[in-house]
Amino acid sequence: MLNAQQTQLIMERHFKSCYSFWLRTVHNEREAFVNAIEDVRNMKHDPFSPCGEEIDIETRDAFVRYREQDMGKR
Repeated sequence: MLNAQQTQLIMERHFKSCYSFWLRTVHNEREAFVNAIEDVRNMKHDPFSPCGEEIDIETRDAFVRYREQDMGKR
């Protein structure tokens, strides 16, 4: 299993990638942000590795809570 620091870095990268994808798809910043958060919420393994290691679930949940709070400020 990946440690908290590794998980955090992967989630940041994945969130940015998902947000960019959704922004091109839905053309709405808020909806893209919500969809990107949901993509991260559903992560269980490193999406950038063919046989992705499990991520740290507690770190993922904290990341999602932080992003949801951030969304409320937008």
